[in-house]
Amino acid sequence: MYDNNLGLESLQDNGVLVAPDLNLEDADSAVLSGAVVRISQNFAGDQDVLSWDGSVLPAGVTASYGVATGMLSMSGLTSFAEYQTLINSVRYSNSSDAPSEAQRSVTFQVTDDQGEISNDVVKVVDVFGMVDSNVFGDDGNNSLTATDAKGVGLIRLSR
Repeated sequence: MYDNNLGLESLQDNGVLVAPDLNLEDADSAVLSGAVVRISQNFAGDQDVLSWDGSVLPAGVTASYGVATGMLSMSGLTSFAEYQTLINSVRYSNSSDAPSEAQRSVTFQVTDDQGEISNDVVKVVDVFGMVDSNVFGDDGNNSLTATDAKGVGLIRLSR
């Protein structure tokens, strides 16, 4: 496995693609039996979410995310191309208005139909809080007060 994307990407409402250009290769097999994507560093279980595009889930492959573990598991026999499309669709999102700003590592690993496990590919997600907007309100004394409404901002750094 390797990744040739060295760019930056900003958060969308539905999260950020973690590895849209990850490529799968195997010299002696054309079929995979599974994949694991996990938040391997600084996992915040009450905030972090990995998801995938359900429209690209191949027939015969199941996917599930463990909220307590930060692990997205995929299993079932299908082609490299179909697993690559599925893995490329994995997104990281954060549900907190005050996120932990610790850098997350997301690790990808696949298993071929012969049980051979790939090397790990690690992607880095930097998480930071950001001001979404100012909220204005009447303080009861005929004047306005402004407060910042916090949101989540993300930048994915490819390594």
